[in-house]
Amino acid sequence: MITKTAEYQVPYVICPTDVNNSSNANFGNNSSWTPDTKKLASELSKITKYDPDYRFIRVRAIGNLEVDGDNANCDAFPYSEFIDERDGYGYKSFIGKNAFREHQSDDINNSIGYLPEAYLNAFDLRQYAERNWSALDSKERIDILNFDNQKDGSIEVLMAIDASREPVIARKIDKGEPLGVSMGTNITHSTCSVCGNTAYFEPEYCNHIAYGKGATIAVQANQIRDNLNKGLMREEWLPFVLTRVADRKEVVNGSRNKIVLARTFEINYGCSFFELSAVANPAYTRGYQLEKVASRMDYSNINWSNYSNDQLTEIYNFINGVVNGR
Repeated sequence: MITKTAEYQVPYVICPTDVNNSSNANFGNNSSWTPDTKKLASELSKITKYDPDYRFIRVRAIGNLEVDGDNANCDAFPYSEFIDERDGYGYKSFIGKNAFREHQSDDINNSIGYLPEAYLNAFDLRQYAERNWSALDSKERIDILNFDNQKDGSIEVLMAIDASREPVIARKIDKGEPLGVSMGTNITHSTCSVCGNTAYFEPEYCNHIAYGKGATIAVQANQIRDNLNKGLMREEWLPFVLTRVADRKEVVNGSRNKIVLARTFEINYGCSFFELSAVANPAYTRGYQLEKVASRMDYSNINWSNYSNDQLTEIYNFINGVVNGR
């Protein structure tokens, strides 16, 4: 078994207006909430009871090889591993795990919160919907990836941060400052993007992964073709392996054993996610807070007389965490 973590640089953050910012908290007028926020606030009550000592944020935890390629650690995760339905694997393995700071997960006492729920931005298969992603060939997968308004296949996680244990992070969330996150996962095995070597333990790594991970090297086109024929490489992954269009055309359509330039990274399988950390430098380039929901609110500036009894009841139920169940 091999363990992976991911600390990435983050170029931007998506942080829509949240329901808890007192400067725009007009509970009597739903126009003050974005559609996504209203949906998240509603769904939150079905997932976990509101606790004023926690800050709840929605984060994008990890992207897939098909859309994002490999991360800053030169690790890649095929979408097929996210939809793994085995117990303890796939995106659902995040649920119920603990939150930490900077991957200090060796000791449960370092926990700063928990992960109530995880969600997969599943690819829209459309005309292929009756078939499983794993059963589709590369041409069909490429077609799906190019659909208009296609989802990105990433995993989002609801993260609950204990403000008493992490007041600094809680203040960042309350102030709307960006918060980086990074996942930790065990994998069953991995393969090399260049030679296709399979490793179940680190001593089994090929020289490409052990000593040259992240490098771009010159290889014969037949080597990449062999990986395709053996199922160790897929055509939809090639743009992240062979960055030159001419090299991809040679491998897919050619027959000569020309020299091509290939990027070396690790393709990881059998993902069992065991933690999510708040980090200074998240590795997944979109591994960032998306939205804050159900954190403590300042009610001092609200004129409650402006609201009807029904509206006040709705506000009370939301604040006190009415649980509808799932």
